[in-house]
Amino acid sequence: MIHSKYSCVSALSKCFFVLLCFTLGTRSVAFSQSNSLPDSIVFEVGGTPISWAEFEFYYRKNNNIKDEKQLWGEKNVREYLDLFIKFKLKVQDGLSQKLDTAASFKDEFEAYRKDLVKPYLVEKSVTDRLVDEAYTRLQEEIRASHILIALDKYATPQDTLRAYNRIKDIRKNAVAGQDFKDLAYVYSEDPSAKTNRGDLGYFTALQMVYDFESMAYQTPVNEVSPIFRTEYGYHILKVHQRLRASGSTKLAHIMLRSSEGMTSEDSLTAAQKISEIYTRLRNGEEWNGLCSQFSDDLKTRENGGEMAWRSTGTMLPEFEEAAFELRKKGDISSPVRTAYGWHILKLIEKKPLEPLNEIRKTLREKVLKDSRANLQEGEFLARVKKEYGFAEVIKNKKFVTEASDTTLMSGKWQFDSKLKYLKKPLFAFNNRNYSVQDFYQFAQREQLPQMQGNQVAYMTQLYDKFQKKILIEHEERLLPQKNKEFAFLLREYYEGIILFALMQKNIWARSAEDKEALEAYFQSNRSKYEWKERVTATMYSAATDSIRLLLEDALRTTHYPSDEPESDVYLYYNENSAKILADQRAMITKMASHCRSNDNNVVFIKQVSSPKDKMETHLQRISDIKSELVKLNVKEKQIIDLTDTVEDMRKLAKAKKVAIIYLKMGYLASTENLLKRFNKGNALNLNIQAANFERGESKVFDNIPKWEIGRTVMPLDGRVMLLQIDKVENARFKELDEARGQVMADFQNYLEVEWHKALAARYKVNVNEELLKRMLK
Repeated sequence: MIHSKYSCVSALSKCFFVLLCFTLGTRSVAFSQSNSLPDSIVFEVGGTPISWAEFEFYYRKNNNIKDEKQLWGEKNVREYLDLFIKFKLKVQDGLSQKLDTAASFKDEFEAYRKDLVKPYLVEKSVTDRLVDEAYTRLQEEIRASHILIALDKYATPQDTLRAYNRIKDIRKNAVAGQDFKDLAYVYSEDPSAKTNRGDLGYFTALQMVYDFESMAYQTPVNEVSPIFRTEYGYHILKVHQRLRASGSTKLAHIMLRSSEGMTSEDSLTAAQKISEIYTRLRNGEEWNGLCSQFSDDLKTRENGGEMAWRSTGTMLPEFEEAAFELRKKGDISSPVRTAYGWHILKLIEKKPLEPLNEIRKTLREKVLKDSRANLQEGEFLARVKKEYGFAEVIKNKKFVTEASDTTLMSGKWQFDSKLKYLKKPLFAFNNRNYSVQDFYQFAQREQLPQMQGNQVAYMTQLYDKFQKKILIEHEERLLPQKNKEFAFLLREYYEGIILFALMQKNIWARSAEDKEALEAYFQSNRSKYEWKERVTATMYSAATDSIRLLLEDALRTTHYPSDEPESDVYLYYNENSAKILADQRAMITKMASHCRSNDNNVVFIKQVSSPKDKMETHLQRISDIKSELVKLNVKEKQIIDLTDTVEDMRKLAKAKKVAIIYLKMGYLASTENLLKRFNKGNALNLNIQAANFERGESKVFDNIPKWEIGRTVMPLDGRVMLLQIDKVENARFKELDEARGQVMADFQNYLEVEWHKALAARYKVNVNEELLKRMLK
């Protein structure tokens, strides 16, 4: 609840920036030269000038080259200029089509503008101070517990006092020595307290709301903080430990999935399997081999389980605690359980916190999006008020905030347009008076139903919101003139939306809808899309050769009997009787339950008849048993009839005085059941992977020089591999449906190249070569 949630650019906005990089990533427009351009214009597209200032801003923004001489080398500049011209050609085409006049464009751009403007409406001096403070705090990690008494930020004075008195009593008990975690479990209104007893684990700066973070850093170890308030309510916290920041950590892991929804049997299997892997690692077995064979993290298992760099507060608590204990490169953790499954962690590398000058820009961005931005906003508004002569009529403000009624709390308040005092001023700003009527119109429009609080507090909040809106909108209007960086970024958003619409129309929609053109492109370029030789196969990895031999026996049948105790049932019948008795029905129900628990479970039926049994009685018994099982929701494919011929059965039954029907639990030879059967004693006895393998994809199958249908046995990494090849396909060209994704991407690239050619012919491009030559190093 108290963790800070950074605002972020919307998914579509990110798409635009990715798209911009992609669009600038293809080349093919020639420059025309002209000496007639103004000195500050680097080029023109269709008569639209692009200034050197704009070009330089985007060039620096999209380059990581730190050396100025290298940055402004002719090759780098020319390449980027080529890409930038292509981009501007597309934008020019969109402007010619008046795409920026559509209502949808205006709405979308306004949403982006509102998001973009926020970091610029701050005081730089305050931001710098908060950045320095955040960096100092990042050098230390704190482990703390907290207790929350929830309180709405617009709560009534009575509710506020009640909440304060509750937290006050709790703090008295904590200071007196009562266990803080016990108090959190009983009294805290943070929902997580019922599972973590208030313990937040380790955290550092920029991971909690600012007020909470500040109190944590101000509280000595083993002491209880003063009572403090955040937007969530009243808190107290206790600091358990303060450590020097561990910086960032690079880890590898072997992961076995085990999550809610899995059967208890599967969860137990995962726990046994991770324990076996850990034992083998401790005995010196190679990490990468075990990771490749057993890890369920498909993204990392082929590269030794390596993950991205992580820092404190960015991992699951259990994961982070285990990672924190690893001190030396190569250290491995004991198995760790998280919500996603079981993990064994390996330390690859640690690095300390970077110097401030290297991360100042990143920190500034985080600070501007953090809850401490409220401090910056207050300083900013104070500066704007002073700069433009803000003057407030306090008595009028007090009057209007207390003049509403309870309808405001239901969101239905309306003011009387005939009131005499509507023209009275509330405040003056930038040579304009804002009246009671201006505010009332705003309040009536913006009000929303409130679950807590009272109308005076809510009207005061609306008044503050109205005042802030006037000040901020004034600064927003002037910002493009005051700040060139903002102006260029705003243009980037503007042109990005145009570009997205153009790409949708000219590239993405066409490639998806023009099936004939896609087919024609595919046929013209078919030699690019080819399957290498490939197999449909199953890879069985056995711990020993004896297990491999048992496995081959199991694979010779489509099903096998259970070797578990009490898996057999015997039903006894008198001669020529097919009647199912009550105790027999209970046994049949037991078999049905076994089958219903899993579609891969079966029941075997075998009958031994008495010599005097009639054929119809013999058949009736089997039929009745099958019917009973079907009535109990057993599928017919799960009933395996192994009854011998009548003659053979009469031989077997000579010594029997009664007829017998023998029922036995069994299993289809599925991957799931084979793993259960062979991994019962050791979770690593058998591993199975079934897939299509192409030449060059699998080191196991690539060890077979010639692929043929059938089985191959080979040793690999201390295990025995049984490779079952079911189908071999020679190298061949792909059909369109088999290569559609790749063909679509290539076709889109082709369409874009052709589009570039058409734009270059439509819009004249003039480049100021004299200016370029002066700027090149």
